Amino acid sequence: MKLPITILILLFPIGLFSQSFKANLSPKHEQKLSSIKSGHKRMLSYYRFYKKDSAGHVKKKTKQAKREWDSLRRAEASANKITKELTARGIVGDSQVTFANSLQNQLQLYSKLLKDSSQTDSAKQIAKQKIKEISKDKVNSQLAKNGHPYQAQFKDAEGIKKELQKWWVIMKDTTASDSSRKVAKGKVKELALAQASKNPQFSGIFGHFKQFGKKPSWKDLNDHVPGMDSLQGIFDSTPEEFMDKAASASEAALTQAGGLGIVPKQGGEFDKLRDQYNGLSNPDSLKNLAKKQVVDHFAQQGDQLKAAQQKMNSLLSKYKEFTDSNDLSTAVKRTSLKGKTFKEHLVLGGNFNVVSTAPFSIDFAPLVGYKFNTKFYVGVGINYRFTFSDSLRYKTYVSPSNTSGRLFASYDLIKNFFAYTEVEAAGLKVKVKESISQEWRVNYFIGLGKKLLMHPKLFMTITAIYNLNGENNNPTYPQKFQIRLGFQTSDLAFRKKKVYYNPY
Repeated sequence: MKLPITILILLFPIGLFSQSFKANLSPKHEQKLSSIKSGHKRMLSYYRFYKKDSAGHVKKKTKQAKREWDSLRRAEASANKITKELTARGIVGDSQVTFANSLQNQLQLYSKLLKDSSQTDSAKQIAKQKIKEISKDKVNSQLAKNGHPYQAQFKDAEGIKKELQKWWVIMKDTTASDSSRKVAKGKVKELALAQASKNPQFSGIFGHFKQFGKKPSWKDLNDHVPGMDSLQGIFDSTPEEFMDKAASASEAALTQAGGLGIVPKQGGEFDKLRDQYNGLSNPDSLKNLAKKQVVDHFAQQGDQLKAAQQKMNSLLSKYKEFTDSNDLSTAVKRTSLKGKTFKEHLVLGGNFNVVSTAPFSIDFAPLVGYKFNTKFYVGVGINYRFTFSDSLRYKTYVSPSNTSGRLFASYDLIKNFFAYTEVEAAGLKVKVKESISQEWRVNYFIGLGKKLLMHPKLFMTITAIYNLNGENNNPTYPQKFQIRLGFQTSDLAFRKKKVYYNPY
């Protein structure tokens, strides 16, 4: 389990600048994702955006499918209503199409008469009355304006009927060979089912019989579509099986005729999308999906992956954030404090050292620094000296007081070792005759130090420094070499508490 997670963590950033790996997100989320430089935040945002976009895509497709299916059902209901109404009037089969064509011709003729300026007023009045009579009946009005909804199906069925009659004759011809009659019988079966699929009256017939618990017979079938009972001896199946096939074929024909042929094809896509989205609601499934996408992408790109890993390792050793490996002008170095608050740039601390044991003198110096990056900072400090005996009693004179200002710089090297330099201006009080005056000494220090972590927010420091002031018997620092002990805040001391968003 650890290996896939490790691969995901190491390889996912590579995919961010690989040309062939693209997250399937909306343009809005793509733009937001590209503005996030932190790899951790980008991964969490990718999960959240992918889940939201997947849900939106499923919702959009579902609404589209519902609209298309609703349109199909409305068209089918309207067509069935017209067919039933005409059947109730005694108009069945192809006669319905003929009747609809007649109404269309009448409407076109009377409309043309109304627009003809050469016609008399009485003729126009008659034409107007006829149009009113046609429009008065809702079914007749629809047929006159739009024609019969199943006209194309009846036309196709008529063409199949002619082909069916040709093979029917061969099948019934006793003088034909058995092989010819066998082929003809197969063609008759095929064409009969095709004819049924083109006949709109098959739509819903089987469901009607199932609804009322009555098994259909060939006679019942013939009542709906005259001539179908003659197929009883042709098909070696029951009427239920035949009508079931015909009903399915008829529904497919209706779908295609309504311009909605894409709907059934999209059904599989919707199911896949729903299954995918249901999986995305599970955090483990979502993480596994992201892992699979990344691993599959790099599985067959060994050479490119090796080169990318080498380049990545080199870049990660220098930069903590970058968006384009070929353009590092906007990259953020690992030592950078970009985005940090002013408090996070500060270093507070202090140090002390024993200046002399004869007399016993201790210096104590609080300090404050400002970090320009994670390695380098400069600061200022004030030094105070405490002497516990009379300096005049000893061979080497040490100034009993030393209030001085310091300017220093520190640069981290390796393993918590650091280089240190300092300039100090010390003001010494000296007695001249009957008055006391202040005399200044400038000292220059260089040295090395070591930081020891005492607490996540606090270091103890040990610094060895050397005074470059060439003065002999320097009253401020009689010994050129000194050891200072101190404390200073770590990088975590003023860091604002991070809140990592977990979308799950």
